[in-house]
Amino acid sequence: MIYTCAPTTVMPGEASRLMLDATLRELQLAGPANDLFGRFPSLLMTALRLTWHITAELASPRSGRPILNHCLEAAIAQAAAAKTSGGSVPRAFLQALLVNACMLMEIDVRSGRERWDPLVDEPLSVWYPERTHARVDPRPPRDIPMRSPVTFRAGLALRLLEPADLSELSLAMGAQVLIA
Repeated sequence: MIYTCAPTTVMPGEASRLMLDATLRELQLAGPANDLFGRFPSLLMTALRLTWHITAELASPRSGRPILNHCLEAAIAQAAAAKTSGGSVPRAFLQALLVNACMLMEIDVRSGRERWDPLVDEPLSVWYPERTHARVDPRPPRDIPMRSPVTFRAGLALRLLEPADLSELSLAMGAQVLIA
């Protein structure tokens, strides 16, 4: 099954919510995140879709920490900074989330000859358990795809945001959320 944008009929399950909650508690960001998501429910759905899509298992080769942690920490911090400075909170959150999600370009998730592509394939939480010999490795710099980070962020935004939210955010913020 190939998703070309965030599904409107298939929502992340309870496991994603539990994983997101556990990650936010581990990062000691549950309070700020709950306040943020209470004001901007579409950002909660985006965070749940990211959790569903990449899980908390994928680690950054540079830090050894989960990529999800990097994304959420940066997104919540930037949203707080935007709130303080009077900037656009959703824009700051999404921009930081998508910029940090580019760490996905530095890892290789595969099972035999089959490779998981975060822009084309089903969420990793579905893909990975179905492949008993799947593994995650850092990509050598020479093997990192020749994708533009801007194009990667745009493709990932299509996976994480519902079409209505994407168009609303695009109208309100323009392409700047993707360009960083």
